[in-house]
Amino acid sequence: MALAGEFWENVWEDARKAGREEGREEGREEGRKEIVLLFVQKLAKDGQTQPEIMTYLETELGLSEDEAQEYYQLAMTKA
Repeated sequence: MALAGEFWENVWEDARKAGREEGREEGREEGRKEIVLLFVQKLAKDGQTQPEIMTYLETELGLSEDEAQEYYQLAMTKA
């Protein structure tokens, strides 16, 4: 029985570690998203046009056209 208990303790600990790492990654991704949104808002405030911002997001940040459009729209609705 002790082996079974130890086994489940190890399984539980591994699951907790994986959950913490997943949470950290989600937090990092959310942080990146907020930075891009703020950056898009700043570019728009500074007079950059939508096509200029979209081009920057695609070429410099490596976003797809759909991703860039999504970020742009989100940033404009939060502005």
